[in-house]
Amino acid sequence: MELGELTFDWDSFYWSGDPDQHLTVWSPAPGSPSEEKLRILSSWIQHPDTAENATARRRES
Repeated sequence: MELGELTFDWDSFYWSGDPDQHLTVWSPAPGSPSEEKLRILSSWIQHPDTAENATARRRES
């Protein structure tokens, strides 16, 4: 499945203790098509704890 183009805003924060290190945060605009597409993408991720619980439930069945 292809979701198409995603558009993100970004902010970069530099650490005053080491100017070579910085944190960049990417986020879609609230209510934008990119935000919805990101929600769809995140729903495809199976978290490890969810996977373990699903496996345990199958064993109990």
